[in-house]
Amino acid sequence: MPLTVCFIDDSPFEREIFTQVYGSAGRWELVVVESFDRAREVLGDRIPLLWLLDLWGNDPRGADPAKLIGPGELQKKAARINPLEAVWEGLDDFPGDRPNEYLKRLYTIVSGWSSLFMEAAEAADQTKAYGLFNLARVREHYPGTAALAYTRKSQSTDLAAFLAAGGDGAMLKPHGPDDNAIWEITRRKAPELTTLAEQTLARCLEAALLRQALASSGPEGAYFFSLAGTLARGLPLPPFRELEAGPYLVRWAQTARAWLEDRPAGS
Repeated sequence: MPLTVCFIDDSPFEREIFTQVYGSAGRWELVVVESFDRAREVLGDRIPLLWLLDLWGNDPRGADPAKLIGPGELQKKAARINPLEAVWEGLDDFPGDRPNEYLKRLYTIVSGWSSLFMEAAEAADQTKAYGLFNLARVREHYPGTAALAYTRKSQSTDLAAFLAAGGDGAMLKPHGPDDNAIWEITRRKAPELTTLAEQTLARCLEAALLRQALASSGPEGAYFFSLAGTLARGLPLPPFRELEAGPYLVRWAQTARAWLEDRPAGS
């Protein structure tokens, strides 16, 4: 059974790229939607073991109307950022660690532009609140699944917040100078990103199976432990076992086993 992967992104452009590039590979069964509520409608009883979540988007809880900072105001804000010439002022006579001082000055400029970018994004109602909201819903309704940020514009502080909120990792969307370049680079990078996503899923699923083994008792605990052993050490799958558990846990265990049965050897 192909791995069910759910991708949530509020951009039609990003959803189209993802569907075309990753759908054509035939390795994943895709659910590509704009919101968590829509994902639940489309999924029905299926459990996606892997979630890819765009991080920046409109705050689902509601926010002020989006505003684009105009050219005049943007120019005034940009003028406050140090020019490149400031990197070299007096650097030849700097008495300490010149390479470190050089990079510090250069980063001050980068940081200034990054802060301006973040300010413009927040005014346009494009923030990490979108991804963190969806992550919280995934954790609430789909325990035992892996959730990765799949993002292009997010900053390091956004990714740190995603991980602190319970995310399992991050993948960067390929970028280019225009839409055609983004399409081409995404196609080229897709195999690498697919492998990275599945490796992260394997690590997360192994940990979830071990947690479930510890929470269970008797033969059921041994069954979950054996499934984890299949992931961690390549051991043969244990005989199928009917579980005396809640409906979600039963479906989750069946989904995990089905992926292990079809998972390419050595992956």
